[in-house]
Amino acid sequence: MTHGQTTLRLRSFLASVMVTVALVAVTTTPVWTQIQQGEVVGTLYGGVNKYHGEFSDDMFAVSTGIGVSYAAMDRLLVEARFGLGEYRWKITDAKIRRFPGYFGQDAQVGDRYPGTLTTIEGDNESRVTTVDVLASWILVPDIAASPFVTVGVGLFNFAPSNSEEHSALPNNLARVYPRTVVSIPVGGGVRIPLSSAVGLMLRADHRFVFSPYLDDIRADHGNDALTTISLGLSYNFTAPSQSRELGQAELEVVREIRMAPSTPSCSRCGCAMARGCCCRHGHNGSQPEMRQEEPAAVPKAADSKPAPAAEPVSEPTPEPVPVPTPEPMPAPAADPVPTPTPEPTTPKKRKSFSKDIRFVVNTDEFDKTQPETEKNLQELLTYMQESCDELQVMIEGHASADGPPERNRELSTLRARKVQQWLIDQGVTPSKIRGAMGFGSSMPRVAEPSPAAVKSMAKDKLEAIRRQNRRIEIAVLKDCKVQ
Repeated sequence: MTHGQTTLRLRSFLASVMVTVALVAVTTTPVWTQIQQGEVVGTLYGGVNKYHGEFSDDMFAVSTGIGVSYAAMDRLLVEARFGLGEYRWKITDAKIRRFPGYFGQDAQVGDRYPGTLTTIEGDNESRVTTVDVLASWILVPDIAASPFVTVGVGLFNFAPSNSEEHSALPNNLARVYPRTVVSIPVGGGVRIPLSSAVGLMLRADHRFVFSPYLDDIRADHGNDALTTISLGLSYNFTAPSQSRELGQAELEVVREIRMAPSTPSCSRCGCAMARGCCCRHGHNGSQPEMRQEEPAAVPKAADSKPAPAAEPVSEPTPEPVPVPTPEPMPAPAADPVPTPTPEPTTPKKRKSFSKDIRFVVNTDEFDKTQPETEKNLQELLTYMQESCDELQVMIEGHASADGPPERNRELSTLRARKVQQWLIDQGVTPSKIRGAMGFGSSMPRVAEPSPAAVKSMAKDKLEAIRRQNRRIEIAVLKDCKVQ
């Protein structure tokens, strides 16, 4: 297989890959793709190169490569990149006449370069290999797509030749210049999510090459350059799964918080009671069943009347002696029920309460510019400090439905942990705080409008609704015992 056939097949393959990726991008719903500190992202891309030099024209050639990025900060990525490709330029009679010392006097396409066996062909090319280290900065955080700018430094290896024979051009053959030089790529692009881990990467780079010989000839043009436009797929190796389930320990805590009985118990059998129903054991003594609790039998006023007294029996005595009237007795059908001793009333326990603690947008830093933040933090601190040592609470972070669900859960967790650490730093006994976790927007206090309704709502009205769901909630797992 010739070099030209290989190049043609490579171009066809890259074109089919790009079309496929573009179709996937159009038919896929975007999701969150913001890179977080510590994440590792790999990229496979293909594109086209455009050469800039003495022979600049509209010829393009293929480019492909791979890269691996590490997020040193939430918005700063460091990338190592390796690329392969080629660039091309056209030879015309006008250009031959412009450089007679290079092509020879009165030379034409089909002649040989002076002092070589290399044929002057209608177009030339060069294969290129690049190795770069780049830094990328994400311009706008907290949106679905991630636009970025990038700058770096690398090595650029090239070898100019004609296109059909693939014979080295005269100055390349004579080793007039080094074929590996330093280059500086600058550019930018955007990463569009296809899933929580996979993204579509579109980028453009202009490479300043420290050599005037990319086309094998040096003239008054100065150093040559190369522009690359590429399309690729990126994969976040450390991205959390969007369908991540809560761990077993978290589930147990949630179960303890959300399923703790809050209804009073039956005064006669001690079972949980709801809506006037109380548990009782079935006739076989095994499974409990529910029945409607009947009020305890309390004697009515009519029941407390004495039973009819017996007829007095007279003795045959000179003077009748009356028989004493017996004490009033309750009716035989009703057993006397003592009035139950009233149990001490237990004050209603506070199972959970919310605090409107504000944070700086997209961070876990307290927004002290909002007066309610400091006020509510101090109220929470006072409650925790003045409660008994047996108190145990769970600090929950909740968010509105504004933004990607995974990011909301992550940010609400960070904010709950921030409150936990702040309380401990203020002197609260750590054993009082069972833990801190975020629920994101999965447990709203109020229902939020649909996406269609949001478009027609005033911003202040929408914010008033969402604000109620952005909260720190304190769930009381174990309250102080009433003395």
